[in-house]
Amino acid sequence: MSAVSKNGGEVYGYVVDVSNRLEVREAVRLMRKVGIPDVSILINNAAVLYHHSFLHQDSDLVTKTFDVNTLAHFWTIEAFLPSMIQNGKGHIVCLSSMCGIYGVSEKVTYCSSKFAVRGLMEGLNEELRLDPKTADIRLTTIYPFYVDTGLARDPKYRFPYIFGVVSPEYAAQEVIKAMRRNYTEYAIPRCLLTLNAINRMVPDSVMRLILDFLADVDRKRREKLIACKNVASK
Repeated sequence: MSAVSKNGGEVYGYVVDVSNRLEVREAVRLMRKVGIPDVSILINNAAVLYHHSFLHQDSDLVTKTFDVNTLAHFWTIEAFLPSMIQNGKGHIVCLSSMCGIYGVSEKVTYCSSKFAVRGLMEGLNEELRLDPKTADIRLTTIYPFYVDTGLARDPKYRFPYIFGVVSPEYAAQEVIKAMRRNYTEYAIPRCLLTLNAINRMVPDSVMRLILDFLADVDRKRREKLIACKNVASK
């Protein structure tokens, strides 16, 4: 916000629980009340991530994950899409994740919520595309791999120049690039969507071998085995 102000822009800030539909609607009402122009670009970025195996997760955290990661997108889009339709233009950007394309161990709930975002955006894109009144409203789904936000653990993949951590600033620049170019889907790094397309053309067993190699699964298994032996010896 400070960067926008320093460059001569106007900034309005509201504290909103985006997982709460009524709070989102109230924020929109307050924005209109003070004369803030209609929102033409909506970027959904809120997310939570809890690392647990499926049978050891807290049911309350499962609900919270979907409330923040998925349902919040519904409430914000529902709140701002009508004015976009009325004005005949708009752009909606939703942050999914590469975990919305591939399942990941101990992130079952997170993956499920991000797969749901993908489904939301694909379904909504078709709905808007087929109606002449809404055909000019653009949708972009972003699939980051690993952004240094403190949300996720460093996945430690091979080839860190491709699968390494990126800064929030770099990720934001990539989101803006994808939006300006009207991409429907965009990965950070971009090559991951190409890798996914290749993986989906080969047998499942081959895809798993590729993913295990990239994730250096054998090393992780060895480390886990050593850790278990050390615990057992104490």
